[in-house]
Amino acid sequence: MSKLKPTLTVDIITSADLHDLYQDMLKLTEEDPSLAARLSQDKTRVQLDVHGEVQLEILADIISDRFGYESLFHNRTFYIKRRLNNLSMVMVTLNRSSTMPRYISY
Repeated sequence: MSKLKPTLTVDIITSADLHDLYQDMLKLTEEDPSLAARLSQDKTRVQLDVHGEVQLEILADIISDRFGYESLFHNRTFYIKRRLNNLSMVMVTLNRSSTMPRYISY
């Protein structure tokens, strides 16, 4: 059985301290394996991998109720994976701020 992979990556915008936010998101990923949290490459943002917009709405409520701060989700990047044949796969990324998809073959 194949594991479903998250298809949406977002940056979390909130008034919380970056370290506290990251620790809180790690707690949520332990409870829900469908989430993945990490620091951005430049270590200035917390990013979440989720399955879609509905999950983000639910997360916003959970973050507010459990941790006491409001959150916004920014820089949404969608990932679409397609298998072209038995040997190759193409991943398409589309950021809402860009209309041009980025293709990665592997």
